[in-house]
Parts: sequence; structure tokens; C-alpha cells
Amino acid sequence: MLDGTGVFTVRSAYNALLTQALGTQQIRFTCVVWKIKIPPKVKIFIWRLFVNALPTKEQLLNKNVALQAYQQRCPFCNDALETIHHVIFSCCYVDRVWK
Repeated sequence: MLDGTGVFTVRSAYNALLTQALGTQQIRFTCVVWKIKIPPKVKIFIWRLFVNALPTKEQLLNKNVALQAYQQRCPFCNDALETIHHVIFSCCYVDRVWK
């Protein structure tokens, strides 16, 4: 029984798992993301960015997918491992696109 009603719901299970994995402060942020009036695909992108769930080479390596060294690099700058942080915040090529 994950909520006060004693009835199992997918939402209660999701919230319990999210609390366990992320903590309460991050849960508040994810709730805010879903309430913002933006297109659903943007909400999903922001949420996946926040919970480190965007598909990157780093994610493949974490799941033990064998990649050659050259395949692990950022496809835009070919300078660093393709991580969410690199692609969104520190890639010089993507920085020019954002600007």
C-alpha cells in the first residue's frame, strides 16, 4: 500500500520509486515540469534530461553495450564522451546551435 487509500496505482508506485531514486526536491521539480504549458514532447525531453534518461553513448556503456572507442565520442565535436552534460551544456558545436 503506497498511498493513503490502500489501493495500488501506477502513480503511487511511480512516486514511491521516484522518491527512492531521486529524493523529494527533484520530485517537486518533475511535478512542475508536467504542469508547465509547453508541448508534451518538450515536457518529456526536459523530464528525461532531468532524470538522466536521454539516449547517449554513456547510457549504452552503462548497459554494457560494446562500443569501439571512436563510437563513444560526441557525434558533433568528436572531442569527448557523449554524455547528457556534454551534449547539452559543454559541446562547442551544440553551444553554437543553442545560441
